[in-house]
Amino acid sequence: MGGDPNHGQGRHEAQQAAAEAALHSGAAEADWGPTETTFNAFAGSDGIDGREFLKMCDDIGLINKKFAKTDVDLVFAGVARKAKKIDFAMFKDCVRKIAAKRGEAIPETQAKISACSGPTLHGTQTDAVRFYDDKSTYTGAASEVFQREGGHGADRHAALAAEAAAKAGASEDEHPWEPVLQAYFRFAGDDGIDGREFAKLCNDCELYDKNFGKNDVDIVFVKAAGKGVRKLDDQAFCAAVRGIAVKKGCPTSQIQSAVANSTGPVLHATKAEYSKFHDDKSTYTGTKAE
Repeated sequence: MGGDPNHGQGRHEAQQAAAEAALHSGAAEADWGPTETTFNAFAGSDGIDGREFLKMCDDIGLINKKFAKTDVDLVFAGVARKAKKIDFAMFKDCVRKIAAKRGEAIPETQAKISACSGPTLHGTQTDAVRFYDDKSTYTGAASEVFQREGGHGADRHAALAAEAAAKAGASEDEHPWEPVLQAYFRFAGDDGIDGREFAKLCNDCELYDKNFGKNDVDIVFVKAAGKGVRKLDDQAFCAAVRGIAVKKGCPTSQIQSAVANSTGPVLHATKAEYSKFHDDKSTYTGTKAE
């Protein structure tokens, strides 16, 4: 009945410690040389930023139902922390995390990366032409052909994508998470963000309104963190951002932008109390009055 209130938190921290230990165990890893060659092809001389990391994962074919685009941002931010770019040593940690997410051995992920020779170049997409691209304007035979194509191709693909996003807890209106998580680490530091810090973040980012008040903060926090856990890690924070969007009845991307635009906690200096004999200059006499 009266269980230890820190039990959930301790278990969460123990799981994180075990994950970190496994990440750097070096067990069953292949030669990193070929992987570094691919990394350099994407990175150049100054490392890889979040956008380049996403492109790299996409071009290599690492993204699947177990390792979605949302996971790409989480892996990058979890390794980079406050840095905007990662070097190869940090990339190795990303590879280990990717392998864990995909549920495969690290050498298998290394081999996929090593097989890629570099970024895939895409030609410039032509501007949309309403009478060609807007299939709702089609009539006659064209209407029958493209409605049939959309029903079996595009619509089905969109439905599957939406279903996968829903299972991942994501929504189709989301932007990349990297800038959001950089702001998260400015508030959280290295050990996550607790309820008080989360409330301050919401206040500093001006997220409160008639639909999302200060009483809702605790509800969103507990739902995202889980019972007994006192701090939000990066993944739980993403869930909290989605929860705020639901409360406010707005797109997740709107909350992402508000958080990403934050430069960090706003510091307020303590203001001295009013003193009549100091602050009310009408009481001054003699040399003070002059």
